[in-house]
Amino acid sequence: MNNPIEQVKREIPSVDEIINATWQKLNFKKEFMWKQEVPSAGPNQRIYLITIDEELSENKVKEIMERGLIVFVRDEIKKRFKDNDWVRKLSDLPKEVKI
Repeated sequence: MNNPIEQVKREIPSVDEIINATWQKLNFKKEFMWKQEVPSAGPNQRIYLITIDEELSENKVKEIMERGLIVFVRDEIKKRFKDNDWVRKLSDLPKEVKI
């Protein structure tokens, strides 16, 4: 007899599988395009950025902070910026936007 928990694990993808599939389907460019959109944002609006940029620099992170933005990065990249609250793990995005 099949174990129901194992059956559910086979049928429901993990968060990592969902994230990887999403990145592949969206085919994001590695460069930030956010500088074009940020000026159009109004006051008191929270803006989230999502990037797959593996070479995210300290300068970009500083500029993101100066503009009052929040950026979501792959979990392994967040480890490099653990002291920066405005840099968050992509796996935390659903919780952040209350999905």
